[in-house]
Amino acid sequence: MFGRDRFKPVSPDSDEARQILARLKTSPPPFQKDWQVGERLRVTEGPFQGFTGSVDQVDKIRCVVHASLDIYGRPTPAEIDFLDIEPL
Repeated sequence: MFGRDRFKPVSPDSDEARQILARLKTSPPPFQKDWQVGERLRVTEGPFQGFTGSVDQVDKIRCVVHASLDIYGRPTPAEIDFLDIEPL
């Protein structure tokens, strides 16, 4: 009833593969900002939403910044996704 054949992957045909590749080439990346060390930021999503801080390190491979957030007047280190921050 639930054998391995039920979940066997199917390869896309060549037209479908071309359409997917064309879409990937024309789609902009999910983020457009090139973050720099020392730049001020505001957290827009997640548990640190609303807090501000500055960028300490940028990890472009993992798409995160290591930042010092100003939480209750003290610098607090945090790792935040590119999609969850905006420049001040």
